[in-house]
Amino acid sequence: MSTEPGACERLAQSRERLRQVLGHGGTGPAAGSTVSAAGSSPWLASATSAPEASILLDLLQSWWRKQPLQLVLTLAAQATTTALQPTAQRHPYRLVLGAALFGGVLTLMRPWRWVSSTTVLATLLPRILSEVSKHLPAQLPGTATPGHDPAP
Repeated sequence: MSTEPGACERLAQSRERLRQVLGHGGTGPAAGSTVSAAGSSPWLASATSAPEASILLDLLQSWWRKQPLQLVLTLAAQATTTALQPTAQRHPYRLVLGAALFGGVLTLMRPWRWVSSTTVLATLLPRILSEVSKHLPAQLPGTATPGHDPAP
């Protein structure tokens, strides 16, 4: 007699694992445990488990909070979603065609060539480095300070 689950049981187990990973809960013992304490998605919780990723995420969040255009961009994104959602539901092909046209015009105009990369680097690099240095821990994990021997 075989103790391996049948195809239907394996399929049900696989679906349950997918529900848990995607954060849709489920009926298993780990349902709802994949969402982190911050209320973010499971992939974000697993991505921030590394110290480097957590430093980068903190850096990006603090940068976003300080942005003067944060409110404007958030409101513009909500307005765009509100305006385009009915169009996407009624005429999805028109929306795709409009996006393709917009992308084509953007490609022909090449606005990224209007700005010198040297100017952008010279302007942003000091700010980026100062923000990164603010969020670095005093001593990185796994590194020893000069003159001190790590404990055996």
